[in-house]
Amino acid sequence: MMRRVVGLMIVLLILSSTAFSQDVQFGVKAGPNFPRLHVDKQGGTVTSKTSTTFHIGLYATIMSSEKFGIQTELMFSQQGGDLDSANMSLSYLTLPVLARYNVLPWLSIHAGPQLGVLLSAKDGSADIMSQFKSLDLSLASGVAFELPANFQVSLRYIHGLTNISAVDFSLIGIPGPDPVFTNRLFQISLGYTFSRSGSSKQPGLGRTP
Repeated sequence: MMRRVVGLMIVLLILSSTAFSQDVQFGVKAGPNFPRLHVDKQGGTVTSKTSTTFHIGLYATIMSSEKFGIQTELMFSQQGGDLDSANMSLSYLTLPVLARYNVLPWLSIHAGPQLGVLLSAKDGSADIMSQFKSLDLSLASGVAFELPANFQVSLRYIHGLTNISAVDFSLIGIPGPDPVFTNRLFQISLGYTFSRSGSSKQPGLGRTP
């Protein structure tokens, strides 16, 4: 299932770069993350304390018209959370592929799938990479606001869909179904657009990460 999703995201990315190439913008963005770990287990759910981490990376917005387009990003994102005495820090390379709609020249909304590739996992200084799966599939949605001088601010919520835990809890004496760990996080980003092409008609459109 995960391989099919990854393949579909790659196809969407290739199609968007060819079919929607009339208006393309590139830039960088960074800002704070506010991640949590959500755990579904027997007897209820547990959510970790919200921590403050960061994300940074590149984005490309590919518009097919003044209103509709595709937005792709390549980001380094720190996630995780504190559960009981564990302070879990999960670092991902993320690839969102988002549909974008310009509501107003200064306001856009976006939503779509996000693939995360686990780069490292630590509990304090201890390496816990083997306890987590290498891929994470999420849904991302948000809103972005245009600012003067090619700057923009965006707000986004990312909701994990797949179990990121690789632990077989029965092997450590915990009976019943294994708990399901998923990522949750809010992001606030400040972005800057470096270059734009094919967009001379509407200089205020299409510059949001």
